[in-house]
Parts: sequence; C-alpha cells; structure tokens
Amino acid sequence: MRFSILNSDAERRDGLKALLRQINRLARFNEAQDWRQVERTLKRQWPDLLVVDWQDWMSVADIRHLLSHYPDLRIAVLTDEISPKAVSELMDEGVLGVVPRETDPCLIVRAFEMVLLGGHYVPSGALALNPPLRSDTAIRPFDGKNPPPRRTRLSNGLSPRQEQIMRCVHMGQHQ
Repeated sequence: MRFSILNSDAERRDGLKALLRQINRLARFNEAQDWRQVERTLKRQWPDLLVVDWQDWMSVADIRHLLSHYPDLRIAVLTDEISPKAVSELMDEGVLGVVPRETDPCLIVRAFEMVLLGGHYVPSGALALNPPLRSDTAIRPFDGKNPPPRRTRLSNGLSPRQEQIMRCVHMGQHQ
C-alpha cells in the first residue's frame, strides 16, 4: 500500500506516517511539502491515498487543479475548518474524506480506511441539516412500553464482504 502525504512540516508528516502504518505496517510513503511536489510524485508512483494535512496557504483551487489532472486520485483532508461550507467546498471538488484534526487518532485511521474502501467521511459537525430536525425528533428515554423505532436499512451497494468490513470498522475492530 502506498500513501502520499502533503504538509510543509516534516514532524507532522512523520506523525501521519505513524497513523497510516496502523492501516498497513508495510506501507510505503511519498512526502511532499507543496502541491508541485505532489504532482511530481504522482507522475512517478500512484498512491492508494493522498492525505492532505491542510495548512493556511492551501486553497480549494489547489485541490480543483490537482483533481482536474488526476480525477481518480483518492484524497482525504485533515483540517481544523469543519464548517458545512468549508467541508462541502472540498467534497464538491472531489475530496472523499474531511477529517477534523481534533478527532481521536483511532477514528482518523478508520476515516482513512473508509476512504480507501471507496467511501466518504464527513464530520458530523459539518452536516447542515436543511431543513433542521423537527423538535419532536429529540432523543427520548426508552419507557418500556413503546419500542424504539427500527433503523431503516439503506441500500448501499456494498458487497457482502464490504458490509462485513464496515460492520467491523463500526464496532472498532480491525481485520
């Protein structure tokens, strides 16, 4: 498995490599300090995932440019900005995962795994519910008389093995 990591700080890249080794301890890495270095490494070796550790000097236009030349590139962004507007801008350009930096490291690894499986990861704080939830949807304690409503199963198009993996990820296991 091969990962590319973009951040101008070598220590931050090393920290991300340690996290990504939890996905595959034999993983190989390409490191880049700027967008030009990312493009040079993409010409030599294709990563399974590009992890962008977002910095102030980066812009959504950089992502747009990169994905216009490499539309099949899987990108996950680690960022402090998780407003609905910021997240939707990144996702609209083709980013598959937007992960808040303050997220527990185990969950960061799971989010990256989800992107590697072809899924998307969006932080809950970035969900703009439109229209907002009705007031009668508030969480109520179970009173024993009326059972809680069953969750509807969404048709997700996953194979049985992918569903099994997602259940394991959801339960916090790693296979």
